[in-house]
Amino acid sequence: MKFEFINKNEYLRRIQEFKELFMYCFNKEVSKEFLIWRYIKNPLDDLLINVALDNNKIVANYSVSPYTIYIDGKLEKAALSMTTMTHPDYRGKGLFPKLATDLYKRMEGDNYIAVTGFPNNNSHSIFVEKLNWNNIYEIPTMKLDLSRINKSNSPISISIINDSNFSLDYSKLINNKKNKIKVYKDLNYLKWRFKDNPANKYANYIILENNYVVSSIITKSFNKSESDIVEVNSLDDFSTKRLLEYIIDIEKGNGKKYINMWCHLNSSTHVIAEKIGFVNTEPISYFGVRYIKGNVSNLSNYNNWDIQMGDSDVY
Repeated sequence: MKFEFINKNEYLRRIQEFKELFMYCFNKEVSKEFLIWRYIKNPLDDLLINVALDNNKIVANYSVSPYTIYIDGKLEKAALSMTTMTHPDYRGKGLFPKLATDLYKRMEGDNYIAVTGFPNNNSHSIFVEKLNWNNIYEIPTMKLDLSRINKSNSPISISIINDSNFSLDYSKLINNKKNKIKVYKDLNYLKWRFKDNPANKYANYIILENNYVVSSIITKSFNKSESDIVEVNSLDDFSTKRLLEYIIDIEKGNGKKYINMWCHLNSSTHVIAEKIGFVNTEPISYFGVRYIKGNVSNLSNYNNWDIQMGDSDVY
C-alpha cells in the first residue's frame, strides 16, 4: 500500500480511476467534466488530494477544495471537505482517517487555517471522533409551500435582471463583509462556482443601482416541483424582499410547488423569509470545521457565520 499526494497532471491521467471508484462507492456516475471543473479549474491553484494506491491502482481517496475565507477582517486560506471514497474491498483498514490526517498536516505547512464541510450521516461520526472535527451547527432547510402564497402585488418600481453570466459590476457586494465569517466570493469565484458549473444551471437575479449590483439572489432547479435559493446577497433588506417576491412569482409561474433555502436564524433575511412563509424542515445538514493552523476557535460559533447553500458542494 502506498500513499501519495497527486498533482494536476497525475489527476488528469488517473481521472478514469476516480470515476470508477466513485461508482463503486456511491453506485452512480460522476462526469469527467465535473471532476475537472471542481479540482482543476478551481480559481485557487492548489490541488489537495491524497490517495491510497495498491498495485498502482487508486483504492481510496480524500480530497478538499480550496477557497478563501473572510475572518477577523482578513482573507485566509481554507478548504471545503469533499468526497471521501474507499473501495468496498479495502474498507475497515483505516484508510480514510490516515489520508485525511496526512492531508491536514500538509495543509498546515501551506498555511491553511481550517477545513469546513457538511459530512453526511455515514461520515459525521468519523470526522468528529477520529479527525478532531468540531460541530458548528445542524442547519435546517427553510421551505416555502408555494400553494399557500398568492402572487405578489408589490409594484415593480425597480428593474430586475437575470445576469447568469456575471457580466456586471459586483464590487459593492463582494466588499460587503458585514463582520461575518464567510466564503470570499470575488467575480472569478462567482463565475467558476455558478456560471461554469457543469452539473447545475443557475439563475442569478440582480438589482442594479447606478450601474452597481446591489442585490443578488441565485437559484437553481432541484427537481420538477422544487427550486433552491443557493445565495442571497444584498446591501439592504428592501432589495432582498423585492427579489424574493419576484423569484416566488417566477417559480409559481414555472409550476414549482416549493422553494428551499438556508438562512441564518439571526439574520434579517431570516425575518423576511419567515414573514413570507418559509418554515424550518428537513433535510438537516451537519456543518463542521477542522482547525488546521492558528487560533480560530471562533469558527465553531455558528452566530459568527454567514453560510449559505452555495457554500456546500451538494447544491
